[in-house]
Amino acid sequence: MKPLVFSKENNNFEVMRLRKNLKGSLELNDFIYSSSVYDDTYNIAHFITLEDFKKNKSELKKGVKVVLSLLYCEEDFDGRLYKKNISDEYVIPKSDIETINKATLVLVPSLKAKQYLILLGVKTKIEVLSCGVNVTKFLIKNTYVRTIAYRYLKCPEEMQFMVSVIDCQDTEAEKILYGLALSFPKIKFVVVCDYKHASHEMKKLFKKSPPNLLNTGPLEDDVYISLTYNAKAFLFVGSIQGNAIQAYEAMASETEIFALEASVYQDIVIDKGNGYVYNNFDSLKEGIKLFLSDELPTTYKKEKAIANENTLKNVGKKLIEIYKGI
Repeated sequence: MKPLVFSKENNNFEVMRLRKNLKGSLELNDFIYSSSVYDDTYNIAHFITLEDFKKNKSELKKGVKVVLSLLYCEEDFDGRLYKKNISDEYVIPKSDIETINKATLVLVPSLKAKQYLILLGVKTKIEVLSCGVNVTKFLIKNTYVRTIAYRYLKCPEEMQFMVSVIDCQDTEAEKILYGLALSFPKIKFVVVCDYKHASHEMKKLFKKSPPNLLNTGPLEDDVYISLTYNAKAFLFVGSIQGNAIQAYEAMASETEIFALEASVYQDIVIDKGNGYVYNNFDSLKEGIKLFLSDELPTTYKKEKAIANENTLKNVGKKLIEIYKGI
């Protein structure tokens, strides 16, 4: 058995990291895979985005079984499954559900994600598989990578900052971060967003940002790792459930997680377990306030334990078994 892990080199953020995780998880288990549709030896085709499957399915060998990784990259313009409709709502188009049902197997990061796809009419078999995390990548205490964040932000190491990743059309998330920046003027808020594909409304919001709110495009890996590692907290405030990759990376770096319940899969980010989950802006703001005044216990120990359970090697073992069971 030899899977094709489809690899299209896009200038994106989450898709690139998920692709690296999948390939790394197989390599750590000495499992051979292919990266080209023109390789005649593969018998499973694994796509990381639905769009890549749509564009390349005609190139696949006949009879090849298709695996789709879905709902891992919802903050990435090139990788997300959700689309905004004319009513400015995030939806998964019915035509995409029909395409998903042509696959052999769907992989999702969470049981909640699986239940949601079933509710929308996905009939294809669905398996839950963590996106995995390269834990060693975040062991940067005694390396040059540790201080990159401060050089990038042009600030002293004493300065506290928080990081968030949002979809480039998610105006509501940007407004929440805007409000938090105004509420905590001594904290720097770093927002990673695909500026190139940002909606007109988002770009208008960017221009009005307070001085302590920095909106930036997708970052080089070393910069992003250093920001995640040094951040006082990682914030999840998106309008749809997602940020699976960022959640595991925050856990690996032992960075406190704060989230709105509509923004994360709550079987990945567990309230008062490996982070704090709130139901509205005011309660989120109050939680951050308590954390900054050392009135909330940290969840670092639980975070690290979960990250260690979801190393690339462990996830790779599960992925190989999934391939074998198709």
